Amino acid sequence: EGHTAEAQLDEAARLRDERLWLAALSIYERLLAVTPGDDEAYRLRTLTLADLGNAQRAWQLYSERPEAFTTAQATRLENDRLARLIVWGGLYAQETSSRLDEMRHAERAMAEHLARLTPAERADATRARLDTLIILNTLEKHEEVVAAYRALQVDGVRVPPYALAKVGDSLLATRHPAGAAAALAASLTGMPGEFDIQLLLAYAYLESEQHDRALAQLDALAKANDPWPRAAGARRGHQNWQRFEADTNHAMVTAYGNRLREAETALQALVALAPNNAGLQSRLGSVFSMRGWTERALGHCSRQPWTLM
Repeated sequence: EGHTAEAQLDEAARLRDERLWLAALSIYERLLAVTPGDDEAYRLRTLTLADLGNAQRAWQLYSERPEAFTTAQATRLENDRLARLIVWGGLYAQETSSRLDEMRHAERAMAEHLARLTPAERADATRARLDTLIILNTLEKHEEVVAAYRALQVDGVRVPPYALAKVGDSLLATRHPAGAAAALAASLTGMPGEFDIQLLLAYAYLESEQHDRALAQLDALAKANDPWPRAAGARRGHQNWQRFEADTNHAMVTAYGNRLREAETALQALVALAPNNAGLQSRLGSVFSMRGWTERALGHCSRQPWTLM
């Protein structure tokens, strides 16, 4: 019987090497049905579930029998579980409050995880520290993001592009526009073409008094996106939201540079295409207000939130 179990474990190991996770998992399940106390089969079943992406179930199984796992395996399972919680917290639920509740749950879980570590282990928990940046930024705890980022810099930890984008957002929110621009630009070297990061970078340039650079950034964004692209033979256009955002933000940055007539002309051209878009009407109203045309501004800012077309 022992030989049979050993042969099955060897077969499962071969299947795992070939990334045939489900086939390997079925072997571990069969072994545990016969010998529930088999620590090796239990450990390998749990790790295979983690390989399949079932991080929460793998963590639950680990929690029920932690002595069966090495420290490195335990760390991996805990990190996978926390990362999964962050992913769920970052998804847009129907209600914003639901999404934030998920992220608050991730924040509590991360705090509990870090509290279980020794100071030395906590300093080495790079993945957890990077994930914390994502959690805190989503919860708009921007000062805490900046403090956590500074601590990572002191420790010589390289912050990857996806996390740098969040850091840049928080630096901008806490009125550190030059630092935000540097972080966002560095993020884009690893994530070129990310529209939202490029848009945020334009505002970081604007806030750091690099007005021409902000406009150039938005110009580049507009040129990278076709205006109202049409398929051959189509009777109506397809809205290109990224071009819309680039054009409208370019107009507003132009207005912030006190080129109000130019901004108004640009927005009026967009209004001709999308007269029922409330956000666009509101921006045009803001420009009218800057020009001192209060009644015209009120007329545009009071539009209902309709769709673009």
